[in-house]
Amino acid sequence: MTGGESTSAPVSQPRVRATYEEYDLDDTRVSMIADPENEHAWVQSDLTVDVQR
Repeated sequence: MTGGESTSAPVSQPRVRATYEEYDLDDTRVSMIADPENEHAWVQSDLTVDVQR
């Protein structure tokens, strides 16, 4: 190996463990993104938008 070369170990990718749910609550659609392994890690919103392709 010369002075300009370097080697590095591969970087491991984090495992995605999020879940996404949508449900109707009375006349409002609610969505929630959560971590199923951590009951304190979640985001909830009553603003949802259809995905346009």
